[in-house]
Amino acid sequence: MKRFTLAIIIIPLLFIFTYSCSDDESEPVRVYGEDTFVYDVEYSENTKIFADEIKESLIKVDTTTYTEYDPSTETDINVHHYTFTFDDLSVLDSLGEGSILVIYGDYMTKVKSVVQQGNDVIVVTEPATLKEVIKNGTIEWDMTPGIELVQKIQMGDDEVKGNGILNDEFEYKFEWLDRKYTIWMNPHGVSPNGLPQLQVNFTCQKTDKDNGRVTATLGAKGTTTFPRQHTKMEFSDNEMTTLQTNNNNLRSELTLEYVAEMSFGGTQVITLPKVALKIPVQSLTSIPIPVPMYITVGVAFQSTINMPVVSSFAHAKVKLILDSDTGFDYVGPTIEASAKVNDYDLGEAAWAIGATQLAPTPLEVRYDVSCPRIGIEIAGSELAWLSGVFSSRAKLIVPSLCKAALYQVRIDGGYSLKVMGYSIADKSGNITEVSRTEKSPECP
Repeated sequence: MKRFTLAIIIIPLLFIFTYSCSDDESEPVRVYGEDTFVYDVEYSENTKIFADEIKESLIKVDTTTYTEYDPSTETDINVHHYTFTFDDLSVLDSLGEGSILVIYGDYMTKVKSVVQQGNDVIVVTEPATLKEVIKNGTIEWDMTPGIELVQKIQMGDDEVKGNGILNDEFEYKFEWLDRKYTIWMNPHGVSPNGLPQLQVNFTCQKTDKDNGRVTATLGAKGTTTFPRQHTKMEFSDNEMTTLQTNNNNLRSELTLEYVAEMSFGGTQVITLPKVALKIPVQSLTSIPIPVPMYITVGVAFQSTINMPVVSSFAHAKVKLILDSDTGFDYVGPTIEASAKVNDYDLGEAAWAIGATQLAPTPLEVRYDVSCPRIGIEIAGSELAWLSGVFSSRAKLIVPSLCKAALYQVRIDGGYSLKVMGYSIADKSGNITEVSRTEKSPECP
């Protein structure tokens, strides 16, 4: 059996801090221990790992996307299958139908066929699961992913590559449908709890396709931190026996603002394709790890404004804070979620709805910003994710002119164990929330 073992204490780090929500010296103190990483695995007999020597002979990769029905969610999903072309005939001696092919840090696939075409070898594959690759072993880390370790930035289907991509201020602009997006991030030292901190500013403008006039603008500005993460996976006889992931101090302080002006009735919807900073797990140790595994730190937002009257205007602005410890624990056929809110603040809000004509239909503005959204990705599939979500709802009910607003911070999460070999376990939703509602005197 092939076994690779790595168990190290990387850097002794001690973080001692008090919560920033109070100057009270009696606030609890949190202590982080040493950064650790364990990679002690026994691969399955039919697992073939191609390192740099063979990777150099990989001259082409073709991707075919299939739509498959997922019985766990009763929905169709996109699944990527890869076809590899090697210019090294020795690949014929290494691979056969049913082999599990792991290309160091890039792909984890199952071989469907291997054929020779002249001096090349064509290998057709389909997705593989981690329990097919690993027979026995433990993969575990307890550390804070550093901003300097970001290797890729994924924005929808667009990907920006390059190490050190966030060493300095970073700005990315793109257009999607009738919307213009600007993503700005800047490393900003450490937060009061000693964790890496980013200044962030996300804006989106929606335009009228006929005259190019901006009809709605959504923005989120503030700071977010990279949390302390502990993840553990254990395998025995090609079965997963343990999956735990916890993020300590998942924190953001964001000011959300929405402005919309319409000369017609209807609904404006603004969404941001998922943005994720991708950190390869192997970079946490500076030692190559064959299985392509990433920690992702991302953001997403969506807003909707319903204006059923002519010449409508709406504006909403609020500052929200959320700091939490969140995680998942595999306890059998399902996963249990946990969440602890360390600090939150539903700040003072300002919102207005004006220039409206009386109508029996409510006028409503709502938006949600997920930041940060922390995930674990294996071989291109997201295993689990957790996010602090910032929300605001503002509604004008006519003809009573009742104005009501809801401000909320919540923790959402989800998981899909397909990449681990368990297609029945797939779930997402709300874990916990804190909210405040305000109403004008006209409201019942």
